[in-house]
Formats: sequence, structure tokens, C-alpha cells
Amino acid sequence: MQYQARLLGEHRSQQTKGFTLVELLVVIAVIGILVSLLLPALGSVREAAMASMCSSRMRQCGIAMHTYAESHGGRLPKVTGHGLEAEDSWITKLGPYLEEVDVIRTCPNDPEVEYRIDNDLTSYVLNGFCAVVDEDEDHDHEDEDEDHDHEDEDEDHADDDHDEHHEHSELAGKYSSLYRLRSASTTILLFEAAAGAHVDHVDSWDWFADEDDHADEDHDHDHEAEERFESISQEIAVDRHGGSANYLYADGHVARIDSEEVKEWIHDGSEAQNFALPR
Repeated sequence: MQYQARLLGEHRSQQTKGFTLVELLVVIAVIGILVSLLLPALGSVREAAMASMCSSRMRQCGIAMHTYAESHGGRLPKVTGHGLEAEDSWITKLGPYLEEVDVIRTCPNDPEVEYRIDNDLTSYVLNGFCAVVDEDEDHDHEDEDEDHDHEDEDEDHADDDHDEHHEHSELAGKYSSLYRLRSASTTILLFEAAAGAHVDHVDSWDWFADEDDHADEDHDHDHEAEERFESISQEIAVDRHGGSANYLYADGHVARIDSEEVKEWIHDGSEAQNFALPR
């Protein structure tokens, strides 16, 4: 009798070992559901971390620019594309003021990081209004009054034989000295470069230059603004970080701005109200 009871106990013990197939399937399903819920959250955390790292790198570029400017009478470093070589670019000139400049000048979310590093390019582009675009070393904005009074925007700064960039606008590079800015906290200094934009600055003075002040009443302003937004988006990244991008202001702070807000700036803007124009 005792022998039979012991056999029955062993049989029951063998039956309760492990999971049944149904139990395993339930566990797998639960794990799958949890993973599907966690992956978007992990993606959002990673996206936020990348955007924060980009913001930090832009801020370090801003600090280096201020340090450079303080050593050069307020003037920012030059940019390429107007007869100047890569070694004259602000990217190179900031090297002594930045540790690991090849890392700092790129955004971790930029799909062209390796290309930009290999070709002495950057994920961040200087606002053309603030870029030194004149290759004449003796051209000096420091003779301006230090009370930051602006000259009339209609004043003619270009001679007939000046370079092509002066033909675009008399404001090209006009604010290349930080001492000339009335409101550094509202002046965008660096944008994020769009994929395919292989330059170190943007010709922001051209963004609204084709505006027709005498447009017909039937002119579709919304359509024109949409086209302008698409054009500007070819130069600056407006949605690199989940529908937004980072912008470095001349006072050193970085703001993350939604692309829809930039679209509103473009819709409401004009050549005289260009959102990149220092105020």
C-alpha cells in the first residue's frame, strides 16, 4: 500500500514539472506585448538624448564663437564659398577654441556625419547675415559705433565691382560682428544643416529676396509660403529631431523649435521680416 502511494506521488510530481505549451504561448505573448509597448518609449528616450547632445554641441560652438569674437574685436570667423578656402572656414578657425572639434561640429542625428567629417564640413551652418563673406582682410565692421545703432537698411554698401554675394543683398554679412547686434537673444546664429547641404553657412539674405511686392490680388500667398518653406528646408534641417530642430542664438542659448512654428515664420515673413535677419 505504501509502495503504491509512493508511485502515485512520483507520478503526480512528474506531471507538475515545467510549463505546458499553452502556458509558454501565453508567456511569449505577454513578453511580445511588453516589448511592443517599451520599444516606442525607448525610441523616444534615444531621440531625446540625441537632440540633447546636439543642443550641447551647438552650445559649445556658440561659446567658442564668443571666445573667438572677444579675441577679434567682436568679429566672427569667416565662411567659405566666396573665394575662400576650407582652411578659412569658421569650422577650422574654432579648432583652437574647441576640444574634439571633429565631434563637436556634428550632430549625432545627422545622417551625413561621416561625410561631413571626411570633407571638413559641419552639421551646423552659420546665419548668412552674421557670416564674414568678404575676402578682403582689411574689411572691418569694427569702425561702426559701439552703441549698436544700425544704419538704414537701404544704404548701399556695394560698389559695382564687388563680389556676387554683395549683389544678393547689402545685408550679406552685415552683422558679422557680435557688437553690432541689438538683441543677441533673438538673433539666430547657427542652424542645423539639411541633408545634402554641404556648406558652412546659408545665404539667408536670399530666402525672401524674390518676394514680389506688387503681386496680383489673386496671388496664392499660402502656396508661395509652402514653396518657400520647402526651399529653405533644403538648406536647414527643420525636423531633424522628431519634427523639430535646434537653433543657436547669439547670446549662447539653444532653442528646440517645432517645424510648424518655422513654417508660420515663413508664412508670415517677407524680405523685411526675414526670421533670420538680426533685429
